[in-house]
Amino acid sequence: MEIEKNTPEITLSNVSFLKNGQIEEHVDKMAGDMKFFSIFYIIQGVLLCLTIIGAIIGIPMIIYHIKLHQSARSYRNFVKSNDFFHLNKAFENQRKFFFFYKVLLIVMVVVILLYIIVAIYLLSLGIMSMPKNFA
Repeated sequence: MEIEKNTPEITLSNVSFLKNGQIEEHVDKMAGDMKFFSIFYIIQGVLLCLTIIGAIIGIPMIIYHIKLHQSARSYRNFVKSNDFFHLNKAFENQRKFFFFYKVLLIVMVVVILLYIIVAIYLLSLGIMSMPKNFA
């Protein structure tokens, strides 16, 4: 990224990669992928909500994928308007989305570890309760 030498500060108008349309292309592709990803997982969240236990994961999944969808829209609005409010909103929504996935990942790891511990415990109980003359 090069900056024109005669300008005192970095603005959208003097950053060279903004002038030739590269950022519009990248943001458009990224926002399209974010939109597809969010719609797919919103549908998955709705399907999870068909059960009571699935709703525990489904409702937050819907909420935070809506945040991702809004982030994609804000990125596109930023490129169209060059208004940093839209860029800030995009970052904020994306931060909330990734925070949700960080928490979900930690919960998933804890549940898997608990599952392994319970499986080992139950397996050891089963082995100890086997008859001694079992061949």
